[in-house]
Amino acid sequence: MCYVGGLLDIDHSSDYVFLRNQVSLRSGDTVRSMREFKKEALQCGVKFKKFHADNFPFNSEEFKAHVQDRPQTFSGVGAHQCK
Repeated sequence: MCYVGGLLDIDHSSDYVFLRNQVSLRSGDTVRSMREFKKEALQCGVKFKKFHADNFPFNSEEFKAHVQDRPQTFSGVGAHQCK
């Protein structure tokens, strides 16, 4: 299996970090990684109020549907401002 990228999630309020290697950067693989992130974080007591993401696949319809019940903001690549 050859990895081509991954998902790096950081909860800035708790400093919880999650890294998942992926064999593709398609929306479906990213959504699966996000589900794993949320499941693992909740087991550690981390709760989310808002997601902040940039670039594809985070602006894909599949990803938006996955997080539709949570507030979401987007930024340009490399512009990871914390608010």
